[in-house]
Amino acid sequence: FYSVLEKKRDDPRAKFYLGLELAQKDKAKEAIAVWRELTSNANPNAPWLSMVRNEMGQVAMKANIMPINIPPRHPLDSNPLSGTSPNINNIDSAKDNNPDSEEFLPDVSNLAERFSSQELRMIQEMVGGLEARMEFGEEDYNGWMQLGRSYKVLNNMEKAAEAYRKATKMMPGEILPKLELADILLSISKSNGNIPQEVKKINKEILSIDKNNPNGLFIAGLISEENKDIELTREYWNKLLQILPESDTAYKDILQRLNNLPK
Repeated sequence: FYSVLEKKRDDPRAKFYLGLELAQKDKAKEAIAVWRELTSNANPNAPWLSMVRNEMGQVAMKANIMPINIPPRHPLDSNPLSGTSPNINNIDSAKDNNPDSEEFLPDVSNLAERFSSQELRMIQEMVGGLEARMEFGEEDYNGWMQLGRSYKVLNNMEKAAEAYRKATKMMPGEILPKLELADILLSISKSNGNIPQEVKKINKEILSIDKNNPNGLFIAGLISEENKDIELTREYWNKLLQILPESDTAYKDILQRLNNLPK
């Protein structure tokens, strides 16, 4: 595998198996260093990426290590055949050059009445660790979605919105992160009453993916209403009523909104 990397430095298979060898020798930090280098330079759509991250997560959990604290290292930079085997002390000291994971511990004060201090700390570490992983090369679509949901629960809407933006950027054809982002931006904008331009842009994308999406039709009606285009508002919301079952709680709300429109 070292010979392969000498010829093709970015060969992912060779990197993975050299990392696996280190893990099997209980050299968790060195293995994680190799796998972090592999994943940080990988194509987000690489079919093997989730497997490597899963393997790295299991090794990190077993060794009680946060991957973000281990600097990436190419296998050739620690090739025992060349007499420069990886040095654990160097790996430990190098983490001073990495962002401190403490910076990523979120505010969990709004959950204080529901959880113990130990549980709150655990939540902080889980969400903070995920954000650190996303920000420094170990990112993936599902991770950004999970981070968005986590910050939504913590009522940090700005952080949730940013996570959904990253998810949207990674998977522009997926409708779910766009719906979540639009919903959050609308809730943030309620104080000034104006629909953000970002929401208008996102909603066009939502309806281009699914022209009958209920959330998209509702937001389109709100935008038309703000633009004083009452006929177009009626068109969107009447179409929405045809989709929603009458038992849906939103049905009565849309009906009321239609009745309140200027004649």
